[in-house]
Amino acid sequence: MAETVWERGERISEPVRDEMTEIPLSGLAAGQCGTVSRLVGGEQFYSKMLALGISPGKSVAVIRGSRKQPYLVRVDDSRVMVDWTTINNIYIKTGPCKSKGRRRWRWNG
Repeated sequence: MAETVWERGERISEPVRDEMTEIPLSGLAAGQCGTVSRLVGGEQFYSKMLALGISPGKSVAVIRGSRKQPYLVRVDDSRVMVDWTTINNIYIKTGPCKSKGRRRWRWNG
């Protein structure tokens, strides 16, 4: 079954590359973040990623993970666990994070 490359929510035949280097999400260490540039897989894979909140243009950060354990990833204000096979089909561009994660409020009182 041929894999489809998704970028900006649209199916494309060839991957579109910018000047910045793309790496799989598994290439990040704990605490690092980047922006999802493309998803490589079929329509079912793309739908699953959308349900988890992972789509091109979203900022993601790796909280923890390794090849033997699922990755714990922060997307917006959510935490998502993703396995090794899936994490290698998510390509990102490294850079500053848009989201700083969940804000903790303290009440003065």
